[in-house]
Amino acid sequence: LQPVTTVVELIEEQAERTPAAIAVSYEGKKLSYHDFNALTNQVARELQELGVCSNQLVGIFMDRSELLPVAMLAIQKLGAAYVPLDPDFPTQRLQQMVDESQLSCVVT
Repeated sequence: LQPVTTVVELIEEQAERTPAAIAVSYEGKKLSYHDFNALTNQVARELQELGVCSNQLVGIFMDRSELLPVAMLAIQKLGAAYVPLDPDFPTQRLQQMVDESQLSCVVT
């Protein structure tokens, strides 16, 4: 059997092979693989400093943008999982989701 390759590993390998290639594009805003990987590492470090570690749940409360995948991958780099919190949801529903999932923190 071949070892499992994770999305994190694939992105990091692609950043090494083609750092200038576009990794993320949203409404005209673009991030190269180098910048995408660097930003995810920065966010992962900040989350780690807040105490986030593997097997924890982290909320993501963000509108769609080129930075949304940065938050998603940063959380995965820590071995944690993310819970998407749609800003368009009613406040009561968001509060229920946060309470029930016992999030470590929320990325905004």
